[in-house]
Amino acid sequence: MLVVAALVGCAAPAPPPEVTPTPAPAATPAPTRPIAVAVRAGSPTPTVEIQGDFASNVKPTLLAIQDDFKRLEAQLAAATKAPQIMAQDDWRNQLLGIAQDLLVASTNLRSLSARITTPSPLKPQVQKLTDDVDFVGNEFRMALDYDPDSTHMIRAARAEKTTRAEVDSLLDQLH
Repeated sequence: MLVVAALVGCAAPAPPPEVTPTPAPAATPAPTRPIAVAVRAGSPTPTVEIQGDFASNVKPTLLAIQDDFKRLEAQLAAATKAPQIMAQDDWRNQLLGIAQDLLVASTNLRSLSARITTPSPLKPQVQKLTDDVDFVGNEFRMALDYDPDSTHMIRAARAEKTTRAEVDSLLDQLH
């Protein structure tokens, strides 16, 4: 019996199946191109500098930002009175539109203040304001897009109050 078990255990294993390799598709040679020579491109059209008083140039944009903040505050007040509307697409789309308007106005103010050539002590404040308005707009967008624990909404609401006060202060200084 032991001999039979030893003979069975010594049997040669079955040969592996033959695998025939399939030829890989040959890469088609790319058409040859002549080597290009770098040629200096002309300078871009320069941005026109804005002449005039800094305050009179930025005031309309600051007023537009102030109006956007008033619309934002009204939108948030409606949600404070009836929190269930925050789940409605219409309310969310309106808030998203206001946030987008804030971001556009901030970009306009940033580019406008960069183009004004007259020096002004308010220029650094305007630059800080554009960053703060961007923060408010982006936080509200993130609050609407993805905010499972409401942290973006809380930060956005707090930043909205301080940034609105900043806009009001800056407009008072321009008078």
